[in-house]
Amino acid sequence: MIEAVGYLGSALVVTSLLMTRIFRLRVIGLVGSTTFLIYGLLIGSVPIVITNAVIMIINIAFLWQATRVTEWFSLLEVRPESRFLEEFLRFHREDILDYQPDWNGEVGHSDLTALVLRDMQPAMAIVGTVGEGAMELRLDYAIPQFRDYRAGRFLYGSNSKFFVDKDITAITASARTKHHVRYLKKMGFAETEAGRYELSLV
Repeated sequence: MIEAVGYLGSALVVTSLLMTRIFRLRVIGLVGSTTFLIYGLLIGSVPIVITNAVIMIINIAFLWQATRVTEWFSLLEVRPESRFLEEFLRFHREDILDYQPDWNGEVGHSDLTALVLRDMQPAMAIVGTVGEGAMELRLDYAIPQFRDYRAGRFLYGSNSKFFVDKDITAITASARTKHHVRYLKKMGFAETEAGRYELSLV
Protein backbone atom coordinates (compact mmCIF):
# COMPACT_ATOMS: atom_id res chain seq x y z
CA MET A 1 0.00 0.00 0.00
CA ILE A 2 2.84 2.40 0.87
CA GLU A 3 4.60 1.65 -2.43
CA ALA A 4 1.33 2.31 -4.26
CA VAL A 5 1.29 5.82 -2.80
CA GLY A 6 4.84 6.35 -4.10
CA TYR A 7 3.96 5.08 -7.56
CA LEU A 8 0.89 7.32 -7.64
CA GLY A 9 3.00 10.34 -6.73
CA SER A 10 5.50 9.46 -9.47
CA ALA A 11 2.72 9.07 -12.04
CA LEU A 12 1.21 12.44 -11.14
CA VAL A 13 4.54 14.26 -11.34
CA VAL A 14 5.29 12.71 -14.75
CA THR A 15 1.75 13.53 -15.96
CA SER A 16 2.13 17.15 -14.89
CA LEU A 17 5.22 17.49 -17.08
CA LEU A 18 3.16 16.44 -20.09
CA MET A 19 0.65 19.27 -19.66
CA THR A 20 0.75 22.14 -22.14
CA ARG A 21 -1.42 24.41 -19.98
CA ILE A 22 0.62 25.92 -17.18
CA PHE A 23 -2.29 26.12 -14.73
CA ARG A 24 -3.13 22.44 -15.16
CA LEU A 25 0.57 21.56 -14.88
CA ARG A 26 0.75 23.34 -11.52
CA VAL A 27 -2.44 21.75 -10.20
CA ILE A 28 -1.38 18.20 -11.07
CA GLY A 29 2.15 18.96 -9.87
CA LEU A 30 0.72 20.12 -6.55
CA VAL A 31 -1.30 16.93 -6.14
CA GLY A 32 1.76 14.87 -7.10
CA SER A 33 4.09 16.62 -4.65
CA THR A 34 1.47 16.28 -1.89
CA THR A 35 1.20 12.56 -2.58
CA PHE A 36 4.98 12.22 -2.53
CA LEU A 37 5.15 14.12 0.75
CA ILE A 38 2.68 11.66 2.28
CA TYR A 39 4.80 8.82 0.91
CA GLY A 40 7.89 10.34 2.49
CA LEU A 41 6.11 10.57 5.84
CA LEU A 42 4.97 6.95 5.58
CA ILE A 43 8.49 5.64 4.99
CA GLY A 44 10.15 8.15 7.31
CA SER A 45 12.30 9.79 4.62
CA VAL A 46 13.17 13.35 5.62
CA PRO A 47 14.76 14.29 2.24
CA ILE A 48 11.60 13.28 0.36
CA VAL A 49 9.41 15.21 2.81
CA ILE A 50 11.54 18.37 2.62
CA THR A 51 11.89 18.27 -1.19
CA ASN A 52 8.18 17.83 -1.82
CA ALA A 53 7.18 20.35 0.84
CA VAL A 54 9.26 22.93 -1.06
CA ILE A 55 7.72 21.87 -4.40
CA MET A 56 4.25 22.18 -2.86
CA ILE A 57 4.99 25.71 -1.70
CA ILE A 58 6.31 26.66 -5.16
CA ASN A 59 3.21 25.25 -6.91
CA ILE A 60 0.86 26.94 -4.44
CA ALA A 61 2.67 30.25 -4.95
CA PHE A 62 2.36 30.00 -8.75
CA LEU A 63 -1.33 29.02 -8.54
CA TRP A 64 -2.08 31.89 -6.17
CA GLN A 65 -0.32 34.30 -8.49
CA ALA A 66 -2.17 32.92 -11.52
CA THR A 67 -5.55 33.58 -9.87
CA ARG A 68 -4.61 37.20 -9.20
CA VAL A 69 -3.28 38.06 -12.66
CA THR A 70 -5.69 39.99 -14.87
CA GLU A 71 -5.24 39.05 -18.50
CA TRP A 72 -6.07 41.40 -21.34
CA PHE A 73 -8.16 40.10 -24.25
CA SER A 74 -8.91 41.80 -27.53
CA LEU A 75 -10.59 40.82 -30.76
CA LEU A 76 -8.85 41.58 -34.03
CA GLU A 77 -10.66 41.07 -37.31
CA VAL A 78 -8.18 40.30 -40.08
CA ARG A 79 -8.50 40.00 -43.82
CA PRO A 80 -8.90 36.46 -45.17
CA GLU A 81 -5.74 36.98 -47.23
CA SER A 82 -3.74 38.12 -44.17
CA ARG A 83 -0.20 36.78 -44.39
CA PHE A 84 -0.02 36.54 -40.60
CA LEU A 85 -3.21 34.44 -40.45
CA GLU A 86 -1.86 32.22 -43.22
CA GLU A 87 1.39 31.61 -41.32
CA PHE A 88 -0.46 31.10 -38.03
CA LEU A 89 -2.67 28.40 -39.53
CA ARG A 90 0.23 26.77 -41.34
CA PHE A 91 2.38 26.65 -38.20
CA HIS A 92 -0.41 25.05 -36.13
CA ARG A 93 -1.83 22.86 -38.90
CA GLU A 94 -1.02 19.47 -37.32
CA ASP A 95 -2.50 20.46 -33.97
CA ILE A 96 -5.56 21.93 -35.70
CA LEU A 97 -6.20 18.63 -37.46
CA ASP A 98 -5.97 16.74 -34.17
CA TYR A 99 -8.95 18.72 -32.90
CA GLN A 100 -10.76 19.58 -36.12
CA PRO A 101 -9.83 16.91 -38.67
CA ASP A 102 -12.35 18.26 -41.18
CA TRP A 103 -10.42 21.52 -41.56
CA ASN A 104 -9.24 21.71 -45.19
CA GLY A 105 -6.86 24.63 -44.70
CA GLU A 106 -8.68 26.86 -47.17
CA VAL A 107 -9.73 30.41 -46.36
CA GLY A 108 -12.17 31.98 -48.82
CA HIS A 109 -11.97 35.62 -49.86
CA SER A 110 -15.43 36.30 -48.40
CA ASP A 111 -14.87 34.40 -45.14
CA LEU A 112 -15.06 36.11 -41.77
CA THR A 113 -11.65 35.76 -40.14
CA ALA A 114 -10.51 37.00 -36.74
CA LEU A 115 -7.92 36.50 -34.02
CA VAL A 116 -8.39 36.67 -30.28
CA LEU A 117 -5.34 38.24 -28.65
CA ARG A 118 -4.45 37.36 -25.07
CA ASP A 119 -2.00 39.84 -23.57
CA MET A 120 -1.21 40.75 -27.19
CA GLN A 121 -0.39 37.14 -28.10
CA PRO A 122 -2.50 35.45 -30.82
CA ALA A 123 -4.34 32.83 -28.79
CA MET A 124 -7.23 31.85 -31.04
CA ALA A 125 -8.29 32.02 -34.68
CA ILE A 126 -11.71 31.64 -36.28
CA VAL A 127 -12.73 31.21 -39.90
CA GLY A 128 -16.39 31.32 -40.84
CA THR A 129 -18.51 31.41 -43.95
CA VAL A 130 -21.32 33.96 -43.63
CA GLY A 131 -24.74 33.35 -45.17
CA GLU A 132 -28.13 34.94 -44.62
CA GLY A 133 -28.22 35.71 -40.91
CA ALA A 134 -25.96 32.81 -40.00
CA MET A 135 -22.31 31.83 -40.06
CA GLU A 136 -20.88 28.38 -40.62
CA LEU A 137 -17.91 28.16 -38.25
CA ARG A 138 -15.35 26.25 -40.26
CA LEU A 139 -12.47 26.73 -37.84
CA ASP A 140 -12.30 27.64 -34.18
CA TYR A 141 -8.79 26.98 -32.91
CA ALA A 142 -6.97 27.97 -29.71
CA ILE A 143 -3.27 27.23 -29.28
CA PRO A 144 -2.46 24.58 -26.60
CA GLN A 145 -1.23 26.91 -23.84
CA PHE A 146 -4.40 28.99 -24.08
CA ARG A 147 -6.89 26.14 -24.42
CA ASP A 148 -8.75 26.90 -21.19
CA TYR A 149 -12.00 28.24 -22.73
CA ARG A 150 -11.28 31.84 -21.70
CA ALA A 151 -10.64 33.07 -25.25
CA GLY A 152 -13.82 31.35 -26.45
CA ARG A 153 -15.90 32.84 -23.65
CA PHE A 154 -14.48 36.24 -24.50
CA LEU A 155 -15.45 35.83 -28.15
CA TYR A 156 -18.89 34.23 -27.86
CA GLY A 157 -19.85 35.83 -24.56
CA SER A 158 -18.80 39.42 -23.92
CA ASN A 159 -18.01 40.05 -27.61
CA SER A 160 -20.95 38.33 -29.30
CA LYS A 161 -21.93 41.81 -30.53
CA PHE A 162 -19.06 41.40 -33.02
CA PHE A 163 -21.23 38.90 -34.89
CA VAL A 164 -24.59 40.60 -34.30
CA ASP A 165 -23.24 43.83 -35.82
CA LYS A 166 -22.61 41.82 -38.99
CA ASP A 167 -26.24 40.62 -38.98
CA ILE A 168 -25.18 37.15 -37.79
CA THR A 169 -27.85 35.83 -35.43
CA ALA A 170 -26.72 32.20 -35.30
CA ILE A 171 -23.44 30.30 -35.60
CA THR A 172 -23.38 26.68 -36.70
CA ALA A 173 -20.51 24.20 -36.46
CA SER A 174 -19.68 20.54 -36.85
CA ALA A 175 -17.52 18.54 -34.48
CA ARG A 176 -15.55 15.36 -35.20
CA THR A 177 -13.69 14.92 -31.91
CA LYS A 178 -14.89 14.66 -28.30
CA HIS A 179 -12.61 17.58 -27.36
CA HIS A 180 -14.28 19.83 -29.92
CA VAL A 181 -17.75 18.68 -28.89
CA ARG A 182 -16.98 19.47 -25.24
CA TYR A 183 -15.63 22.89 -26.22
CA LEU A 184 -18.68 23.82 -28.29
CA LYS A 185 -21.03 22.82 -25.47
CA LYS A 186 -18.98 24.90 -23.02
CA MET A 187 -19.41 27.87 -25.36
CA GLY A 188 -23.19 27.47 -25.35
CA PHE A 189 -23.68 25.60 -28.64
CA ALA A 190 -26.64 23.22 -28.63
CA GLU A 191 -26.72 19.98 -30.57
CA THR A 192 -29.28 19.87 -33.36
CA GLU A 193 -31.27 16.91 -34.64
CA ALA A 194 -28.90 16.73 -37.59
CA GLY A 195 -25.96 16.15 -35.24
CA ARG A 196 -24.53 19.61 -35.71
CA TYR A 197 -24.12 22.39 -33.15
CA GLU A 198 -25.71 25.83 -33.12
CA LEU A 199 -25.26 28.96 -31.04
CA SER A 200 -28.11 31.47 -31.07
CA LEU A 201 -27.06 35.11 -30.64
CA VAL A 202 -30.55 36.56 -30.26
